[in-house]
Amino acid sequence: MNKTIYIIALAAVGVILSCNKTAAEATISGRVYVSSTVGVPNVLVTDGFSIVLTDSDGKYSFKSDKKSGIVYISMPSGYMMYQNYKTSDTEKIFPPYWHKMNYPNSTDKDETHDFRLKVVNNTNHIMCFVADAQLCGRQTNDLQLYSQRFIPRIKQEARDAGSTPIYSIFLGDEVFDEFWYQYNFQPVTFKSKHVSDGYPMMLFPTMGNHDNDGATPQGEDVDYEAARPYRMSLGPEYYSMNIGCIHYVFLDNIVYKNTYTTGASYNTGIVGDRDYDTYVTEEQMKWLRQDLSYVDKSTPVFLCLHAPLWGVNGSGKTYALRPRTSGGTYQICDLLKKFDKVEIFSGHRHKYYNCTPSEYPNIYEHTVGCIGGNLFWAGVYSGHVNGSDGAPGGYLVVNISGKDYEWIWRNAEPDEEGTQFRVIDVNSWRELYNTDTTYPLLPASGHSYNNPNTEFADNTVLLNVFNYDPAWKIEVTENGQKKPVTQCFTQDVYHIITCDIPRRLKTTKISDEMASWATPHMFKVVASSPTSTLDIKITDRFGNIFTRTVTLPVACTTEGLKPQNEVQLKPTGIRQIAANAEQATIYSRRSNICVDVTEQATVSIIDLKGNMTTHKVNPGHNEIEVPGRNIYIVRVKGLVKKLFVK
Repeated sequence: MNKTIYIIALAAVGVILSCNKTAAEATISGRVYVSSTVGVPNVLVTDGFSIVLTDSDGKYSFKSDKKSGIVYISMPSGYMMYQNYKTSDTEKIFPPYWHKMNYPNSTDKDETHDFRLKVVNNTNHIMCFVADAQLCGRQTNDLQLYSQRFIPRIKQEARDAGSTPIYSIFLGDEVFDEFWYQYNFQPVTFKSKHVSDGYPMMLFPTMGNHDNDGATPQGEDVDYEAARPYRMSLGPEYYSMNIGCIHYVFLDNIVYKNTYTTGASYNTGIVGDRDYDTYVTEEQMKWLRQDLSYVDKSTPVFLCLHAPLWGVNGSGKTYALRPRTSGGTYQICDLLKKFDKVEIFSGHRHKYYNCTPSEYPNIYEHTVGCIGGNLFWAGVYSGHVNGSDGAPGGYLVVNISGKDYEWIWRNAEPDEEGTQFRVIDVNSWRELYNTDTTYPLLPASGHSYNNPNTEFADNTVLLNVFNYDPAWKIEVTENGQKKPVTQCFTQDVYHIITCDIPRRLKTTKISDEMASWATPHMFKVVASSPTSTLDIKITDRFGNIFTRTVTLPVACTTEGLKPQNEVQLKPTGIRQIAANAEQATIYSRRSNICVDVTEQATVSIIDLKGNMTTHKVNPGHNEIEVPGRNIYIVRVKGLVKKLFVK
């Protein structure tokens, strides 16, 4: 975040910004601080309705009717919640940027809530995005597969990060409302499971439709009350934070209704259909406008919500982009269009697709597939976790250096973490389609399936590029000659043989949610013979190159279609930016700021009042005298560090 503009904007706002529509009685006060002598000014503190900014000593105070039952902060850039050897395992994973109110039902009782921060250098950091865990403990073996597949992979991710700060964001549907009471797995259980599994990093949640309490009867306030168990366990439904130079915003774009249908049968404890609308309430929109008013337009904004704002509407061999959120897509995007770069991260669809709407060229939406593929059904049937688009269960990793960043998709399946695509031999698919005795029974379930006999030419090869976007380049050569590659819209037979067929053997019904769906990240190329050798080269938007040589035929079996460990060639990109930052060292000595550089550079120093000075420094050791005791933000050669000068 542009710290100077951010602080000036906050200072100009005044003391309290209130969206609260009800007269408040209790006083909520406290302090945001680093130590007993160092408070942190200009930190946003809120109960979700009233908003207050801390003063020069980190103190705040506001009135509240305690409707939300919580109070929380928007973590400022260059800080993180305080941790030491006494920090509980729970707080190491779920940082206490929010507190439950001590007397939520007593608006006549004042309360004090302090938040302790720690100065950190996380200008360079890694963020992992995970979608739709939907954990509940049912017959899909979801809890076991999650612990056996995803948890070891995310632990390795943390080890690979080394000294670079690494965090994670879950994009909603952490649990599954239909089974909250039947299997006794609720938001608080999700929390305890990650503690017992030894989850290796901080986890910031987003609320999804399945994170609402289905035991809440329909009514005027059902959406707010159904969110209460989530709010009391995992924190606010909407909030923001600043990590490094990135402004993260979290919204709840699910409006829960839980309509009761006379004569309907519901699972244990559930009292309605668990239905919902997808939009952002006006209450949140007011908060969002205020939050974004503090952010400089050059600051990258990462917006996290559950239901995508944009969707792919596919039919046959065509697909088109369309707004998905009922009435809210354009409203939110209009707020975001003033920023130079906006990344939207969503889940909900259990499929992967990425898009930039033509009306908003500064916005890129990542819709991240389900970590369990199709809620682990393929995993329980075949041992191969993948979704209805054929993409294996996985997650997205964003490597961030200052305001620059790049991302890469990770396969969470064992021994497949480097893979980005699958190769399908249509000749082999046809043979399966024509000989398997269960395949002809699939359409009887009411779901339509692609016919490889009529839709593809002989010797067609399909490439399912799981996290494709239009900036990727896909090249196939045969005997040194480039082959035409075209995008198509079809199903991945891998999901059919790992889920649909074994599911059909057990039941006559395959729900649309579970069945294989055509995907826009599929490409076709026609080989010259059924025994051709193809050299495949796929380059993502950041220049990462993935190559694989394939000799046909490719068996249409789980082993034959399993994504192979293609060779990955890594260019410079964001990693080189981070390496450049290592050419500078910043530290304090007595009342000076010391900067050691390998070549001439410009140093920017900003104090907590927003005053900025710049200094030219030469190769070697440099000492810059500052006015006195204060916390300073120092920038040089892509490195940003916060120093406390005594």
